[in-house]
Amino acid sequence: MLGLQVALNRINSCFDEYGDCYLDKGHYGPGFIAALTAVLFERRVDERSFDTHSEVMSYLRTLGLHRVLWGNDVGAFQRVNEGRNYSPITALHNAEQVDNATTTINNCIRNFVRNRQSQGISELTKVVGELHDNVWSHGKSTGFSMAQKWAVTGTNRGDYYLEFALADRGFGFLEEMKRSRKNYASTDQEAIEWCIVEGHSTKHADDEDEWFQRLPEDFTGVSPMGRVGVVTSENHHQGLGLANLVSLVQRYDGVLHIASGNSLFTMRNNTKEFSAVKTPWKGVTISCRFKESSLLRQIEKDVIDAETAAIMSRLRGG
Repeated sequence: MLGLQVALNRINSCFDEYGDCYLDKGHYGPGFIAALTAVLFERRVDERSFDTHSEVMSYLRTLGLHRVLWGNDVGAFQRVNEGRNYSPITALHNAEQVDNATTTINNCIRNFVRNRQSQGISELTKVVGELHDNVWSHGKSTGFSMAQKWAVTGTNRGDYYLEFALADRGFGFLEEMKRSRKNYASTDQEAIEWCIVEGHSTKHADDEDEWFQRLPEDFTGVSPMGRVGVVTSENHHQGLGLANLVSLVQRYDGVLHIASGNSLFTMRNNTKEFSAVKTPWKGVTISCRFKESSLLRQIEKDVIDAETAAIMSRLRGG
C-alpha cells in the first residue's frame, strides 16, 4: 500500500508543464490519497485534467474524490463497503463540516472493529476529532481526511490495519508559528518537534480576547458591531491533538508520519526519526496506522491490570 512517504516524493512528478495530472497505477493508501486530494484542490485542477489507470480511477470515484473536488458522483460504484472498510474522502471547510467529518470517520472506525469497545479505540476516535479541530482552528486552508481498513498480509484476514490520514495546504507548523509570533523554532524539524509536545500550539482557545463580540459561524456581510473586535466561531483548540496522537502511537505500536515543510517525522516500533522531504510540503499532512489486534489486545491487558490494582487496593483497606 503506497502511503504518505511515497506521496511526498511522487505527487509533484505526476503533473506536466500544463498543470495536468496523471497518476500511475498502484495501490494507494489514505496517506497518499489525502495528500493527493489536497494538492489537486490547491492547484485547482479540473476533472478533465486529471487521469489515471481505469482501476485506480474507479477506486478514487468510489472513495468520493470526484464528488468532493468537482461535485461529480457519476460513475462511482455502489458504495456497499462505505463505513465498513473505508470512510469517504471528506473536506474540512468549516466547523460544521469538521464535526460531520469527525462523526463519519469515527463511526467508520467503530464499524471497522465491529463495535467492540476498548480504550485504544476510544482514544483513537478522540484523536481524530482533535486533529480535525487542528485544521479548523488554524483555519488557513481546506483540509481533507479519510480512513481505511485492510487485511494484514499473512493473517488470513485474522488481523487488519486501521489507517487515518489528513492533509492540508496551509502555512505549516513553522510559518504558522512565525505568523503567531511564537518563535520557538527556526527550522521545520524544530517546529514539528515543538508542536508534538503536549500543550504546545500556535493557537489556543485562551488566545482570544474574552471581550471580543461573537458572530454566528455562517455570518456574512458587514459586521453590525463596526470596528469592535469580533470572532465568528468558538475555538476550543488546546494543542492536545498531536501530543495525544504521538502517545497513542507509542502505546499501541502504531506507525505515524507527520510532514510539514521540508521535514518528515516518522515513528515506528517506538523509534522516532526525522528525514528530509524531497519536495517541501506546503501545510501539514499526517497519517497514522494501527493493527486492530494491538488496539484491542493491549487494552484487555490494561483493564486486567487496573482491576487487579483495584482489588489489591481494597485488600489493603485503600
